[in-house]
Amino acid sequence: MHPGPLRRTVAQPCEKYFVKVAALHERIRAMRTEDMTMRAIAEREGVSTRAVHYAIHKNDPPRTPDTPQAPKTDASADA
Repeated sequence: MHPGPLRRTVAQPCEKYFVKVAALHERIRAMRTEDMTMRAIAEREGVSTRAVHYAIHKNDPPRTPDTPQAPKTDASADA
């Protein structure tokens, strides 16, 4: 198969892609504010849980050495 037909069906202009991704990220953030789990959001949108995590946290400020970590809630941490 010549790559031309495949490229025409798959490729899209960058601007169109960025608009599509921005809309996806907005939907993901909206669903997360409705207390949906990352797995449920990923399943509904057809993306990985990693993609959902990225969309939720991509605008977070970078961590610094002074930024405290969240306390561990694992029961084995007490032992």
